[in-house]
Amino acid sequence: MNADGSKPQPLLNGPYDEMQAQLSPDGQWVAYTSFESGHREVYVRNLGDAGRRWQMSAGGGSDPRWRGDGRELFYISAASQLTAVVFAGNGPGAPKGLFPVRVIPPVMPYLSSYDVTGDGQRFLFKLPLRDLTSEPLHLLTDWRYYSGRSAAAGVR
Repeated sequence: MNADGSKPQPLLNGPYDEMQAQLSPDGQWVAYTSFESGHREVYVRNLGDAGRRWQMSAGGGSDPRWRGDGRELFYISAASQLTAVVFAGNGPGAPKGLFPVRVIPPVMPYLSSYDVTGDGQRFLFKLPLRDLTSEPLHLLTDWRYYSGRSAAAGVR
């Protein structure tokens, strides 16, 4: 919208699910995750020229975050690598994997799994306490029946 609040229009309004939008610190770019390709990918679009757009990730990615000066974009690749893309005024460089991360895969409402310090040197990740799929669920039904039988039979 204009600075006075007039003429509001959608920032992203494509036919695909678009989420996790992050404005660059200088307000010229928006990084976001989209299902345009059939799976999650990270894109960057120029806010002044919608025709200037790049797909940042290859083979899947999500959760874009800008460094404080807007010269680097981070995202999590489909291979669970924190990935960085140096971003100059005229466009992005090549993605570079930094290190593997263990994060919970994004699901609706697509909340972020991490944040980055302004200088891009430290990251804070939201990690699972344990692998939620590794322990079976035990469900005991009609427990009063069994506890009564155990007591009657002399089982402790």
